[in-house]
Amino acid sequence: MLNYESQGICWEGACKYPSTTTTCDAPPPPACNADGSLRTYSSIGTCADGACSYQPMDADCGAAGCCEDHCCELEPSNADTLGPLEQNGLVISTPQGTFDTSTDCITPSLLGDCKVVAPAGSPEVCVCRADELTINSLTIAGK
Repeated sequence: MLNYESQGICWEGACKYPSTTTTCDAPPPPACNADGSLRTYSSIGTCADGACSYQPMDADCGAAGCCEDHCCELEPSNADTLGPLEQNGLVISTPQGTFDTSTDCITPSLLGDCKVVAPAGSPEVCVCRADELTINSLTIAGK
């Protein structure tokens, strides 16, 4: 979009106006809606009547809700004991069979990246991590 200064000049029988080019590439920052969803905007806007406008896009933040400018992430209540959730890119659908927490708690395993964790004052536990896990008819056994 071109913005013209208020006064032009005559040049070779025509009015000429100095102009500056305005680009619409600075959308408003993301923000939470009253319903807990997150509103973001298209990165490139459209120009009309000297103003930029950007297409809003609302994202459902799920049960965790919206935290100022992003969807909140659920933090498990035992994260201090067993470690925080970290994405690892694993999407697993387990086969039939048995996963034994005493012998199969390794990386990689049927349940993702697994390791034995020893929380203070508690017995050892097998902690497995995957971004998505579908347990079909797998049996979990062990101590």
